[in-house]
Amino acid sequence: MPSLAARVAASPGAAGRGIAAAVTPDRLVLAGKAALAAMIAWLAARLLPGFLDDYAYYAPFGAVVAMMPSAVDSLRTSLYTFLGLGLGGGLAVLAYLSALPALATVPIVIVVAVLVAGLMPIGPGRDYVPVAAIFVLMSSGGDPEMFGTAYVALTAMGLVIGTVVHLAILPPLRTLPLERRLATLRAAAASLLDDVAAQLEDAEQPAVSLEERAAGLQRAVDDAQSALTDAQRTRRANVRAIGGRHTLSMSTVHMGELRATVRELVALASVVSDERTTVAVPDDLPAETRASLAEALRDLARAVDDHGGSDAIVDTCARAAEALRAWDAPSTAADAAAGALAHHLVALEQRIHGRPAEDA
Repeated sequence: MPSLAARVAASPGAAGRGIAAAVTPDRLVLAGKAALAAMIAWLAARLLPGFLDDYAYYAPFGAVVAMMPSAVDSLRTSLYTFLGLGLGGGLAVLAYLSALPALATVPIVIVVAVLVAGLMPIGPGRDYVPVAAIFVLMSSGGDPEMFGTAYVALTAMGLVIGTVVHLAILPPLRTLPLERRLATLRAAAASLLDDVAAQLEDAEQPAVSLEERAAGLQRAVDDAQSALTDAQRTRRANVRAIGGRHTLSMSTVHMGELRATVRELVALASVVSDERTTVAVPDDLPAETRASLAEALRDLARAVDDHGGSDAIVDTCARAAEALRAWDAPSTAADAAAGALAHHLVALEQRIHGRPAEDA
């Protein structure tokens, strides 16, 4: 079996993408903030009086736990982690004070901790209940009250420090990845429109493989939707989002328009693609009708890619649709296919321009 180094060398593209994902600006900023928060938490814990400074290493742990991908995630994680640690530590102290034999205490604590964790929302807080319980119970050295207090209190202090640092220094606001994903989706839709137009104009052109292209478009839609959801999440509890500087309202509208556009585009391409079941289209269409339809599709491709349009595009699509409807088709199936092309063409134009396709 080849070594890990050999496999990485054999696939430099995948390795490069992995490294690029690990050193994005957001990740670099997050790494720097985590290091800063951990250092501050450690120094602050060392200044605490009494026995707490003996357990100062738990403060950096809490600071790092608080470093989540978004501001609201950081707040939620810190709160739930503190609750989970407190519940788990409390259960350990109660179990110790019950003076039960160790062989009975450990399984009882774990069972109760897991059941209590099930009452909490899904997340790290739930996971920390049994972890904190068994950790305090087994590592306290015979004094779970002191150890549990230090463990929970210092971790909580680290959580607070980490959250404050995270929110105060460039809290993540992922609007640029969303715009890139939307641009990628527009480019993919425009490319399919160009390819369908080329097939209509020239029968020698390779037929559009719709199954593969439709799957690629759907992946682009899913990626853009994921980026939109991520951008919306990073705006919450984020001071950088105050004042509407990084508004997502138009991006949300564009996402809805593009989703509808892709749906109509796939329906149109299915009539022209190599997987179509309808006969005689576009093969028997007159050359001038095919040229008019191809011109309309290329205009729509530019409108999608440039995110703009004009009345001229509306007129071009209307003329092409009228030519399709006026065609004296040689068969009922061909006539139905031409009607479907006309319908999807008008509907696609309306979707691209953000209008409901009610009269398509």
